[in-house]
Amino acid sequence: MLKKIFSNQTGLTFIELMMAIAIIVIISAISVVYIKGDVKDEVELFTDQLAADIRYTRNLAVSKTVYNFSAASTYGVDVVALGDVYPPGGYGVYIDRTTGTYTIFADSGLESDGDPIGYDGDKDVVIKIVTIDNNSIELGDLNDPSVTERYFTFKSENEVDTDMEPNSYGVYALEVDYFAGYDEDSYRGILKLGEIAEEGYVWVSLGKSFNAYVTPEPNPEPDEDPASLFQG
Repeated sequence: MLKKIFSNQTGLTFIELMMAIAIIVIISAISVVYIKGDVKDEVELFTDQLAADIRYTRNLAVSKTVYNFSAASTYGVDVVALGDVYPPGGYGVYIDRTTGTYTIFADSGLESDGDPIGYDGDKDVVIKIVTIDNNSIELGDLNDPSVTERYFTFKSENEVDTDMEPNSYGVYALEVDYFAGYDEDSYRGILKLGEIAEEGYVWVSLGKSFNAYVTPEPNPEPDEDPASLFQG
């Protein structure tokens, strides 16, 4: 009887085990492709939304839209006292890489800490705040991504105030960046804001593009011991 019980037990054969592993590998590969595709869609959607909001912000400035500062009761009396006017500092967008947000605001033009330029949450009235839902996607200045905060304010059709860094061609650009890691497939949305003209004005020409990229591992480990190259 005991012999019969043991002889009836069955287990996975080597071929069955290999088939199970192969199925797991295929499912994992499909999941990775799906995840990467999903992130790519998120980057593109958020870049589209950012582009639309910046166009909206510029249109407010170009059309000299009056803002109702008198209704901004949660701000200081100096802000409320401005009344219904075109914002003295124009309309702008403030980028915060740390929190993954951008803020559309009406610039009161009032000084804060001696500096009337830029974004000040106590003086400039928030129109809209948008947050990136995916923490793996970062928003920032394409030409200086190490800086966590930037602003770009439209004062008129081609006059801006900004602390963004232009590239060697005088072009300002924002990035919506998914960095997957070194030697991995990453993806980025690029939003061109404008470029500096000879007269000092910024000719605004909003445009967007997307690109995949791979960042090499910094200071990779050498394949061979350097000392061995000098041995006879």
